[in-house]
Amino acid sequence: MFSERLKLARKRHGLSLRNLSSRLAALVSAQAIGKYKRGK
Repeated sequence: MFSERLKLARKRHGLSLRNLSSRLAALVSAQAIGKYKRGK
């Protein structure tokens, strides 16, 4: 499932939701990433 792959990749790189969002040049908000993480 995408949410599990996202969680594993984020942890593997040591990124918080906000760090990941900033790395994506704010194209995806931290809230959206959190929803992906929860499978919503």
